[in-house]
Amino acid sequence: MTGLLVSVRSAAEAIAALDGGADVIDVKEPRAGSLGAAPADVMAEVVKAVGGRVPVSAALGELADRPAAEVPPGLAWAKVGLARTVELADWPTRWRDLFAGLPPDTRPVAVCYADWRSSAAPPPSEIVHHGGPAGCRTLLIDTWDKSRGDLFQWMTFGELQSLIELARGQRWLVVLAGSLRLESLPSALRLEPDLLAVRGAAAEPDRNGMIRAERVAELVRTIRRCQAALREA
Repeated sequence: MTGLLVSVRSAAEAIAALDGGADVIDVKEPRAGSLGAAPADVMAEVVKAVGGRVPVSAALGELADRPAAEVPPGLAWAKVGLARTVELADWPTRWRDLFAGLPPDTRPVAVCYADWRSSAAPPPSEIVHHGGPAGCRTLLIDTWDKSRGDLFQWMTFGELQSLIELARGQRWLVVLAGSLRLESLPSALRLEPDLLAVRGAAAEPDRNGMIRAERVAELVRTIRRCQAALREA
């Protein structure tokens, strides 16, 4: 069964996401970009509010901005974007060094932007190639520019399938994000990800608004309904 990850910016939003049935809580600041980092104290507050009921992950920003790997204990995963690093020959080393500073129980995530060309990020296959040595066992496919369509505007179903197969060949978990909406879920679920990740679809009036438990619950119901239909097909 595919689970639902909901990105939150506060402990209150985390509780709303849990009430709606989220399987993973992710901490980030949406106004700071696709992987905008929330302050460390906010991360800690979310971890405390969740209280171990589900795993918690966090965004740390973009590698090009030299984010700190200082995160509170209790995070299952941490992720760093690679926008604007395509011309940095040593980005794999910088990436690996950043992840080396994470707490022992916090696992790094390899983030591939579907709009990697416009974000000046490395090609997705190259990121997966370097992800293993960096300690990654999870792939997140996301979009960098949230104003120009969802995941499927930037990569075809076949391209996404090939990238997922590359990650599956290394026994990685796969997470799909990228401005996914209710109407995007059937296509995303056909790719059989471990998790679907959302922010805007769970917030009102948009991704910069508040997470609403009823919107999260609607997403959970849609995922279950679509998966049941796929099993019967």
